[in-house]
Amino acid sequence: MSDDEGENTTEQPPIGNIDLKVLSVRKDEKNKKYKPLHPNLPDFNTPQVILMVGSRNVGKSNLMVNLCMRLDWGICECLDEVFLVSPNVLQDNKLKPLRERYEGNVYVDPKAINSIIGDVLKYQQSFTEDERPHSLIYYDDAVQKNSHVYNEFDLLSTRSRHNNISMATCVQKLKSAKAIYRNNATCVFLFKTRSNKEREDLYDYYGALKYKKPQFLKTFDYATKDPYSFLMVKLEGADAPRYFKNFEEDITDKFAFKKSDTKSDDEDDF
Repeated sequence: MSDDEGENTTEQPPIGNIDLKVLSVRKDEKNKKYKPLHPNLPDFNTPQVILMVGSRNVGKSNLMVNLCMRLDWGICECLDEVFLVSPNVLQDNKLKPLRERYEGNVYVDPKAINSIIGDVLKYQQSFTEDERPHSLIYYDDAVQKNSHVYNEFDLLSTRSRHNNISMATCVQKLKSAKAIYRNNATCVFLFKTRSNKEREDLYDYYGALKYKKPQFLKTFDYATKDPYSFLMVKLEGADAPRYFKNFEEDITDKFAFKKSDTKSDDEDDF
């Protein structure tokens, strides 16, 4: 036997190639499902509060189905359950794929939203925090718009993350959504409107975060000029807010204010 036989001859990596950076470890890393999603999409790896604003037949239901079911987008792999609460859920053919996939979670009486939310919360809380499923509640607030009474859906928007619940609602006018929900939205989808009053409301709530009025109008009109297109505003993240035409184009700085834009702050294009 040679002098070297039996010695450990495993080649060690050069010391300069070892990554010595200390990484942050999440306490629930082994249980949660973190999926690589396109950065332009809402990050459903954490609970989202989604608001869609637009008149009838602009594409809100179609967008909802895409968000929840597109395999290539990957959001569906982040969601365990979807609950549909809408008086039109059985008539809206665009929602049929969601209806069929989550047929046991379909509710046609939005007036029962308080008891529905209570049942969903009991379901969520029956799991330990590390094993709690990620559920999404879609609520078409058709019968309670213009009401100033907060229901359990609105109030849930303040604590949905703690219960691992994402939320989505569709309204025809921005102020049909309660202020508490608007203030807690993480991502909004704004569809085309010709109403000057509605455009002003959209600016006040989501345009003024970044733009002067003329720049917001250009951004909004550019994003919504094509049928079924929308302006998406992402409201969370280190660089928020960010503005997108659909999901394909980041237009945050496309119409950014320049020194050559001499219109006064008080002048109004609405």
